[in-house]
Amino acid sequence: REKAVITAFGTTRIFVAGDATASYYGPHLAPRMGWGQALERKLKEGARVRVINLAQPGRSARSFASEGWLDVIGRNIREGDYLFIQFGLSDQRCGNGHALSRRDLSDIANLCAYPGFDPRIPPERSFANTLTRYVKLARENGATPVMLTPVTRINLDPRNSVKGIFPIRKSTHIVQGGSFPGDYSRTVRNVATSSKVPLIDLDARSIDAFNKVGDPGWKDYYLAVDPDKYPYYSEGAVGNLLTPDNSVFQERGALAVAD
Repeated sequence: REKAVITAFGTTRIFVAGDATASYYGPHLAPRMGWGQALERKLKEGARVRVINLAQPGRSARSFASEGWLDVIGRNIREGDYLFIQFGLSDQRCGNGHALSRRDLSDIANLCAYPGFDPRIPPERSFANTLTRYVKLARENGATPVMLTPVTRINLDPRNSVKGIFPIRKSTHIVQGGSFPGDYSRTVRNVATSSKVPLIDLDARSIDAFNKVGDPGWKDYYLAVDPDKYPYYSEGAVGNLLTPDNSVFQERGALAVAD
């Protein structure tokens, strides 16, 4: 983990804490790419800025911290740096109030961070309280925290899994069932407001952008690739044209979100 952190004195560094939508992916997973991986390409030539992308696939705000990634940031971030904080996608994987599967129980124990400030939510499982840990860590080290709402998913037509439903009329990060329903993007916005933290509302911006792209254009941005061209995504794998991944991006999408 420490090897992932670049020491570059005299350089402003943007640390990225987030999930699969921001993560780095190796060449064997091409063209899958996270916006954090693409972000450095968008910097002006000669800019004394580096992106330190520690985003990890499948992590929630809770599990990113409990697995030690937040500690890595804490040991390395310094005055003048920025901490970009984007969670919400994986935090939503909670039981739906019915009979819980083994996966549900594991997620509740290790992954889920429930939205809002509901007093029934233990502090360590509150999405809002967990996000404030990131804000506090950045400020204690003289860095500037920046909060980002999660990027929109593409809702897929249940009658045809490869067709997206447009327009996207509301956030795809609203949980309506279960014991702790709520709006994850709204929680991010509320924490940004209450903590006086700059906010990049990627949920709203991406809804607007992908509504303009529509169907089938969204498949040029999200991971919906030709398995003949990218054999890793052959039959049985998520991310090809027949079973697209409606949450993460291929290169063009990562670059668009980085913009």
